[in-house]
Amino acid sequence: MIRLLKPLTSKDRVTAFVIDDSVFSRNRSKSVELLAKVFDHSTHQHLKGFQMLTLGWTDSFTFIPVDFALLSSLKKENRLQEINTNIDKRTSGYKRRQEALKSKPDVASALLDHTLEKGIVADYVPMFSWIPGLHKRL
Repeated sequence: MIRLLKPLTSKDRVTAFVIDDSVFSRNRSKSVELLAKVFDHSTHQHLKGFQMLTLGWTDSFTFIPVDFALLSSLKKENRLQEINTNIDKRTSGYKRRQEALKSKPDVASALLDHTLEKGIVADYVPMFSWIPGLHKRL
């Protein structure tokens, strides 16, 4: 999609990667792996669910989601369910579960790496206060 849109826009238009963190609420769930109590900054409430990091590409007019990750709580006491110990550790599902236990800056950096490896580029990556130290990783 980005390759199709790029020629249609002005060469003067600035492009950027945007990293959004939102809460993926699962308030009615009880036994979802890595379900955790997470804080929603928009409603100022704790909810059951996940933090969802979404990396998107924008040209200041269009936003295209490129990659995402669901994160559980880093604090074990906030996690309501743990990883199923019987899962095969060679699967992509296990790798996603391991990713869910990493910090936001680490996952945001990995999302950017995956995107750049795919050949998707942007002029800027705005830095937000919840990503301390990410600029040192880039």
